[in-house]
Amino acid sequence: MRAGLINAGAALLALAAGTAGAVIGGRPAARRVAESRPAADGESVGAGGAEAVIDATGVAVPAGDYRRIASGTIIADDTILELLPQDRLIAVSDWTLQNHPRGWRFDERIEGIQSLEDLERLLSLDADLLIVASASAPSRVERLRESGLTVFDLGQMKGLETLLPNIRALGKLLKQEERAEDFARRFVHRLETVASGLAPEERRGAMYLSVYGEAMYGGSTGTSYSDVIRYAGLRDLAAEAGFTGWPQYTAEQLITLDPELIISPPGTGDALCSHEHFQSLQVCREPGRIIEVCKGLVSTPGTGILDAAESVYFAVYEEPIGCASPWPGPER
Repeated sequence: MRAGLINAGAALLALAAGTAGAVIGGRPAARRVAESRPAADGESVGAGGAEAVIDATGVAVPAGDYRRIASGTIIADDTILELLPQDRLIAVSDWTLQNHPRGWRFDERIEGIQSLEDLERLLSLDADLLIVASASAPSRVERLRESGLTVFDLGQMKGLETLLPNIRALGKLLKQEERAEDFARRFVHRLETVASGLAPEERRGAMYLSVYGEAMYGGSTGTSYSDVIRYAGLRDLAAEAGFTGWPQYTAEQLITLDPELIISPPGTGDALCSHEHFQSLQVCREPGRIIEVCKGLVSTPGTGILDAAESVYFAVYEEPIGCASPWPGPER
């Protein structure tokens, strides 16, 4: 089964009139109480005498002791394991099961969710709660809600910027606020200690790059790729050059940047340096300057940021461990 991420949109229609204590299909119903926002921040509201948490679409979802939770996003896949016993989790994103290097943590009974298209299958899970992260499919999530599912939308995934609010929002939603806060604080502390021994002048310059055919994509400020670079003890050269988000580079831009190091998915070294006009780049001339990190790790905006930062740090400054290794160059 091909990997996929459950995504939802940032603007949903209101469900039916009523309070959070209303019932649809035997479950507490969510209701719209606010305008859309970029990511769930865990704001709590009282609704009909019950506590609810506002998600990224402005919908108030009842906080509760959910027993059958389905996660369609890698953000919640990881986080729920820190907040609740695994037997409360019935499904996670298929992407996590197929690609994440630590997908083995999930019990074999846990199913994979590939997309929101198969409404019948999602309903057959009989989930008390479905957690998604929005991107471009508002109509699908609306359809799920109209079918009776309680859906919580975490919003866009922008690395640490949204991960920490998402962890706290899930803590409130699942009534595990103390665990969520402890987890968020420990997570940040561990990130900050990865390269804490490096002085500013020791930090090398790097940029994230992936190559698809003739297209080259990056990840700078506001993405998990930039988080990995910074917490691995590197300087984000793309950010220093004024790039933000997920830029698509031209050949001229890449040649002008001529990065000292590139952090990338596997295969980037061969794909990039096989092009004649890139062979002058220092990362192509000198072996070990392209750090290839396994795909399931370098591309996660969830808690895998920590694993990726640790792997990149060791690959650059010490001996490679885990899921990152320097590309040896064309001469092998």
